[in-house]
This record gives sequence, C-alpha cells and structure tokens, in this order.
Amino acid sequence: MKFIRFSDWSTGLVLEGEKAAADIGASLRAYRQRDAASADRLIDLFPEEGRGSWTRVIAKWGSARKDLRALLAAAHEPGTKLEIRKLTGTKLQPPMVSRDSRTFAIGANSVGHNVNAVKALSGKDVDGQDYIDEKLSGVPPFGFSVHPDLIVGHRAVVAPPKGTTKFDYESEVGIILKRGGMNIPPSRVQIWGFMPWNDWSIRDPLFETGPNKARSLLLSWNLMKNFETCTSVGPYVLVDEKLDPGHLRVLLRVNGRVLQDWNTADMIYSFAETVSFVSQYIALKPGDMFASGTGPGTAIESGEMSNRWLKPGDKVEVELEGAGILKNTVGAF
Repeated sequence: MKFIRFSDWSTGLVLEGEKAAADIGASLRAYRQRDAASADRLIDLFPEEGRGSWTRVIAKWGSARKDLRALLAAAHEPGTKLEIRKLTGTKLQPPMVSRDSRTFAIGANSVGHNVNAVKALSGKDVDGQDYIDEKLSGVPPFGFSVHPDLIVGHRAVVAPPKGTTKFDYESEVGIILKRGGMNIPPSRVQIWGFMPWNDWSIRDPLFETGPNKARSLLLSWNLMKNFETCTSVGPYVLVDEKLDPGHLRVLLRVNGRVLQDWNTADMIYSFAETVSFVSQYIALKPGDMFASGTGPGTAIESGEMSNRWLKPGDKVEVELEGAGILKNTVGAF
C-alpha cells in the first residue's frame, strides 16, 4: 500500500497506476454505506478526517491493513462513490506519520561517497577499508537530526539561502519505524514503510579556510542540514511490501542525467544498527523516521569547481526501487 499526504495534510491511498488516490477521510461517509463496521474502525485510526497522526494505524496495522485493502478495492470499482483525487502534477506534503515526526539522518554512510568526498576536500587518498575497520572496532554511526517542519514533499520547490554557491543533492532511502523503545537489539528493529529521500546540502562552509573553520562548522554543520526545504520526501510511503532494506537500488537524476546509482548494500551501518544505537540514548517511537545516508556521485565528490553543483531551475529526481520517484525543482537562490 502507498500512503500520501495531500497538500492539506489529509491522507490518500494511492490507486493502481499512481495517477489518483482515494482521500480516506473524505471517503469514509460513502464507504460506511458499504461496510459500517470497517468505516468506523478507520474513522478511529485516521483522526481529523485523515489530517492527524498515523500512529494508531501503525499500532493496529495487523487489523488495519484488512480494512484499508477493502477500502482500496472499493476505490477501484467503476462508479465508486469514494472521494478520488487526481495526482498528475500535484504537489504533495511529505508522507510523514505526523507533522512533528522525529527524523534521524545517517551521515558518511557509504565507502564510495566518503572516499571521494575526503579526497575532494583534503586532496588525500584514503583507504575505503578504513571505514569498515572503524566500524568493526566499535566506532558508532555518525549523523544528525532534521527539524520536521523544514521537510517538504513531492514537487516542492527547494532552495538554499541566498548567497549559496555550492548546493548539493543526496539521494537516500527513508524509513518509518513500526516499533519504538529503548535499547532495541538490531534483530528486533521493525520497519513500517519506505520512501525516496533527498538530503539537500549546503557545502560552502566545507571549502572555507582559516583558523576558525573548525569552530564555525559546529553551528554551520547543523544549518547546512537544517534550512528551509532542506529535505524532501515522497511522493508516498510504501507499506506492507516485502522490500529488503539492505538491498535497494537508488538513482538520482538531474535534468534527466543519472548522477547517482547506488544500492543500500553499500551502507556501512545498516538501518537496524543505527536504530539500535540511537535507542541507547532516546526512547524511540513508532513513526520516527531514519534516512540512510547517500551513495557516491554527489557534487562535492568532484571538488570545489565541480560542474555538478545545482542551479536554479534544475529538475532533480530520486528513484527508489519499488517505491516511486521523488521529483523536485531547484528554486532561485
């Protein structure tokens, strides 16, 4: 199943062909005439006419999927009375469980990306095996949090602050947790859904020089990853499909040209390992989101004079194997 958030944050269930979606909240009155018991259960799961949190849906997923499958079947029937909304060319909100879903992003999480970026920034050749050895020696994953109100969705216009000269893309995989808790063993981490993810990045401060560079980066690093429209997600979250989080192909295209083509098998730290590590410090919740980190092919890897830095008007797509294509346009900056 594929869940979306329409522009008003109401919940949609995507139909076959991905050209339309059933507005769950707006459809329940008509659906109640068909199956009152099922409709009443869905009303309880989707508060605020579908604009509220999906937490109850996740908590009761074992039974919720049956009612949702029945609703989806009804939406596909000729002459259906359910509320069907077209998706072609539609701007969507990010498919988050709630507007304040917590987000944890893994950084420097593929050998190829790390090796290329270090060489571009320092001129030094590094041995990719060093990153694997560090992990084996007990070095934990590296990352950061993303403020949820800065995340945008499918077809949103994204742009860094004015004056930015080195604006980068990072194709990633996003997941939504099915279960939370503290001190979760990797073997018990459960994923509810998958989605394409773009971790847009400002790289200018990384190429600055001077004695205060390290100090200034402490704040700049957070801002390089947390600015208006810093992350885009969507178009939908794919749920209840048997995808292997450790073997997913990810592609990124800029103006139709493939610049990234990598696989989550290249991740140094798996989703399970990262979730487990974070849960040692924070009580995780169902609906929390994690991003994979990116693979090789970003603009920074080509150096300061890279011809891959994004420009206003660029069309950027992130395609996640089996889980859709996220499309965004770079705005003026």
